[in-house]
Parts: sequence; structure tokens; C-alpha cells
Amino acid sequence: MSGQSREAEIEGMLADQVSEFYADFLGFVMFAFPWDTDPSIQVVDWENEDIFVDPDTGICYDTKPNSVDAITYMEWMAPYRARFNSRYGPDRWACDWLDDLSKQVERNGFTGTKAVKPVQMATSSGHGIGKSTLTAWVILCIMSTRPHAKGTVTANTAEQLRTKTWAELGKWHKRCITGHWFQYNSGRGNMNLRHHEKGEEWYCSAQTCRRRTVKHSQDSTQLPPRPSIYLTRHLPSPIRYMKCGKEVLPTVSQWSSTSATLPVIVVVSLTSARAS
Repeated sequence: MSGQSREAEIEGMLADQVSEFYADFLGFVMFAFPWDTDPSIQVVDWENEDIFVDPDTGICYDTKPNSVDAITYMEWMAPYRARFNSRYGPDRWACDWLDDLSKQVERNGFTGTKAVKPVQMATSSGHGIGKSTLTAWVILCIMSTRPHAKGTVTANTAEQLRTKTWAELGKWHKRCITGHWFQYNSGRGNMNLRHHEKGEEWYCSAQTCRRRTVKHSQDSTQLPPRPSIYLTRHLPSPIRYMKCGKEVLPTVSQWSSTSATLPVIVVVSLTSARAS
């Protein structure tokens, strides 16, 4: 067998393996990144016995509190440690979030031929807990498990998009087992992740939340459904898109009804909470 044929065989095996994570986002994250060998991503120690957690609230303590029935972080992560046989991985809230997303995607049962209602999830938190990282994982999972997927990632400002969300995607793209499938671009006005061979129809792009008119050459209802993703670092209001050839400005509460005919896989809002 020639070297080229062997490489093609390996890539085919990888594609088959990755396809198994279509509705298992956490499984993809644990499979796609070198948690056991790359110290730079070994931030969360699932075997940490020096941190205590209130299992009812998820609040962590440096010392075991007397006011609550706290357990060690190692005990709290026991289900995920057993599931993946790993010492390192995402924080507990991210594991739960990714599993919730997986369940919703599985329930939707998107077949690639018939559009489904979008999954809608929102997370609000303080700064620095890993929302940009979570965004990068979702992007890479969808791009890797759904051929010809198209996506959009937004943020309030171009600077926030470039220095936080898109920079984090670049970090994880380098470490992703499927990273060589895609070209990562981070230039101003050219922030996108494109498939090396089919970049015109298989990509995710970044844009700020400026109002703009979206134009299509044909009725959106005539376009074949394809996996797609809309990720934002703020709660979108309004969202502009085309429906039946006309621009529609739905409110967040209208997403369920107005976007039912669009093949959107997931709509995610990750927002930093403001201190009162």
C-alpha cells in the first residue's frame, strides 16, 4: 500500500470515528483533544480532593464548610471520570451543558433533508469561567461531525470577537484531532474556519452584531437544509435572516415559531453577567 493510500485510509477511519459524536458533544471534546498529554489544557483536575463542592448548588470551597454537606471535587466528577477514564477535562458545568446540548440535538433528529427547530440555550456567568472555550468546542464539533456545515459566530464588538472568541477557537483548532481538515483565518474582516477542500460550502465565519441586510438570490425555502450554527456572546436582539425571500427581525421569544423552517442546528447565547 502506498503512503498516499495509507493516509487516505487513516483519514477515512478518523472520519468514521468522529461521526459517532454527531449527538455527543462532550464525547467529541474528550476524544478530539489531548487531555492526557498536553499540560496547557490540564486546567481542571477531575481528581482534585482539595476543593469541596456543594452538590446542590455547585458552589466550590477551598475548605470543607460546616454549613453544607459538601463533597470533594473528585467525588463530584465521579460520573465523568468513570465515563471517560480521564483525570483532566472540562469543568463540571461545561460537562453538564454539553450533555444537555447533545440530548436536545438527539431529540431533534435532524436527518439532513428536513429542517428542524433550533436548539436554544443561554448561559450567563461571570468572567473567565470558559465560555469562549465552550464556544470553540461547539464550533469544532459541529464542523467536524457535519459535512458542509455553515455557521456564524457573533459578539458585541469586533475587538471582543477577535481577542476572545476567535482567539480561543484558534487555540483549540491547533490541538483538535480534526484541525488539519480546516484552515483557520484570523485577519481583520476575514475571520473564518474553512474546510481545506470545500471551503466555499463548509465553513464558520465571525461577524460583529451590526445591523445589516441579508440578501439571497433565491427563496430560502428552496434551499436544501444543511447543518448550521449561530453562536453569540450576547443575547441577540434582533436577529436578521431571510425567510421566504423577505427579511425578518424576530425577537428572542419568537425564535421557536419563526425559525421552524430554517435548518438551524443550535442557537447559543453565552453572556457575561454584570455585577449589580
